[in-house]
Amino acid sequence: MSNIINIYANGAAGNHGCEALSRSYAKLFKDGLRIASLDPAEDTEYGLDQIARIVPLTNSLNKSSLSYLLYRIQQHIHYSDRNYYRLIYRDYLNKINSGELYISAGGDNYSYGKNDWLEYLNKRINQKGGITALVGCSLKEDLDQSFDIDDLARYKFIITRESISFNALKSFGVKTEAYCIPDPAFLLDKATPKFDVNCNTVGINVSPMVIERQNNDGLVLSNYIHLIKYILQETDMNVALIPHVVWNVNDDRVPLNALYNAFSNHEQERITLISDQNAEQVKGAISHCRFLIAARTHASIAAYSTCVPTLVIGYSVKARGIATDIFGASDNFVLPVQSITNSKELLNKFTWLLNNEDNIRNHYDQMMQSYIDRVYEISDIVHHNGF
Repeated sequence: MSNIINIYANGAAGNHGCEALSRSYAKLFKDGLRIASLDPAEDTEYGLDQIARIVPLTNSLNKSSLSYLLYRIQQHIHYSDRNYYRLIYRDYLNKINSGELYISAGGDNYSYGKNDWLEYLNKRINQKGGITALVGCSLKEDLDQSFDIDDLARYKFIITRESISFNALKSFGVKTEAYCIPDPAFLLDKATPKFDVNCNTVGINVSPMVIERQNNDGLVLSNYIHLIKYILQETDMNVALIPHVVWNVNDDRVPLNALYNAFSNHEQERITLISDQNAEQVKGAISHCRFLIAARTHASIAAYSTCVPTLVIGYSVKARGIATDIFGASDNFVLPVQSITNSKELLNKFTWLLNNEDNIRNHYDQMMQSYIDRVYEISDIVHHNGF
């Protein structure tokens, strides 16, 4: 067995959740960490090359090549992306080392159903002698024929990040060794943010993904606007608008700028629009907040792990699962975006959070450190399996 630990299927650092996972894996596996990135230049920009070896997961396609032409013909005939995967993952798969561990960095990759590209990588890595594991994952709650049980069974072990997914996995009948351990990003360090955040501040994070899942156009932003108006008019708290993903195709700054511009110049004096910074600095900013309203899972994890009372605007099992494991129930801590029908539901949930602030903080004091410490069990499992 090799002492090299490979991480793949984890995006790149412009999604600071992906960055948080990379940094947390570096804490778990201090030596010999290799991260396969969708954008090595982006990971380098955020400094991940300082903590691990960064390699590309995909290679660029020469669209004038014969192999690409054959792929297009076969795709047209068979409606299959298999040849596309063969082309874009070719260089990475050619360098698979027999006996090394390849960790598929879980997250949401299995949350919505079968993913052919994950199945392809899992199968090919195993065929080449690599050993795969699925870690820190959430799974579609009602596992069915949209999942390939053989795909999940190829993993040496599976570690879900919350109990709803763990129970779904066990019910599905996968014989692979399975565990339930908190998301690795609970280990992320915090750093001094670029912008000072007053401790009497409500952090606000909103993402294009929750907006895409709203029932009616404008409903999500309308809820955020009503909430911010309440904070400005009825409390002495400030507001910090905090982006957590800054990819061109999925950029939190777009809806956050829209929120900022919905208020007058006078109101904006108590609203700070935080610019982009690395994951540790984002966590530092969130840790200074009194409350956080988050659409991004890893923004909520940054808040939970620093004991900030948090409300999540969720759209999948992951939000409910993590909140349930921390608080025993998710009803008061998660607002499913699909259930929002009027413009004041977010405000109503926040009012509950405000009224129960002391109880939430007392609960954190009693359990959060032991919850975070459980993440180190991941390295124990890896070492137990000979790596």
